Amino acid sequence: MLLSSNDFSSITEKTPLIFIDLIIKNSGRKILLGKRVNKSAKEFSFIPGGKVFKDEIGLHLKKEESTFQGAYEYFYKNNVFNSSFNTHYIILAHQIITKSKFKLNNQHE
Repeated sequence: MLLSSNDFSSITEKTPLIFIDLIIKNSGRKILLGKRVNKSAKEFSFIPGGKVFKDEIGLHLKKEESTFQGAYEYFYKNNVFNSSFNTHYIILAHQIITKSKFKLNNQHE
């Protein structure tokens, strides 16, 4: 179940958002990056993550295939809805090394 835009906007304004980011490396140790096409980090290069959707990157992985890299905090002066309030992210980063091919969804170029 997804939250309505109004509910998610209210949560974004009042609380930190806790997201999972994936540091995905191929066997050559190259890191998968995508250029964001939406707010709040539009035009920045990022690793996949945030609100992770099923089949977002086309990989089927198990938790045991990742290693926890740490917790990080980001603050943006806008949000996905407008610029009337900031966005506070707490990121739980996990690293995955894979030989699988992957692709990004429409949040990235």
